[in-house]
Amino acid sequence: MMVVVVIIGLFAALAAPSVTSLVKDQRTRRGALNILNYYRDARSRALGRGAAINVVYSTTGYPWSFTISEAQSVVTEAQAVATPPALPDARCGGYDWSGATAGQTPVVLQTVLPGTGTGAAEMQVTATYSAPADLVSDTQVNAGGYLEVCFAPSGNVYYRLAANGTFNRVNGRVLVNVQRLESGAPIGIIRTIEINANGTTRVQL
Repeated sequence: MMVVVVIIGLFAALAAPSVTSLVKDQRTRRGALNILNYYRDARSRALGRGAAINVVYSTTGYPWSFTISEAQSVVTEAQAVATPPALPDARCGGYDWSGATAGQTPVVLQTVLPGTGTGAAEMQVTATYSAPADLVSDTQVNAGGYLEVCFAPSGNVYYRLAANGTFNRVNGRVLVNVQRLESGAPIGIIRTIEINANGTTRVQL
């Protein structure tokens, strides 16, 4: 009987680290799925509302953050009204997402910071854009830690690498990598969210 107990104890001791690692990797997966849903919801809202929806990934002020906004504008005929209504605006490019232009009033729908939307603060999140020629190597072209992905009601997807830059049509893919941190260092499995030129999104296996 004692031999059986000892054997069971040995198996439990050997399995414990694997179980712990599996639990942590599941947290990474949940974090990646949450971020995936931000992009999916943005695309669905753009198609349903007839407004451009912009998802901004930035490392300014925080290790990472996401801000989701909807383009709205006041039509010229209504600007003379005391409180003119703002209507959905379908533009990604040519629209002032800072809100500094009169009549253009982007509405922030959601801001996601570490620990507030992914369920864990100990996540490293990086976003990159890969041009068609780099689809194998997935060359990172936005080392500055900033990437906007704008979903248009037409179904087209656009990106830019700076807040004052020019939006370009996505003809490659956007990749968002999620990995857990331990003692400030990335460790464990990397979950990659892929956003394609047609706006479809998935978590790579």
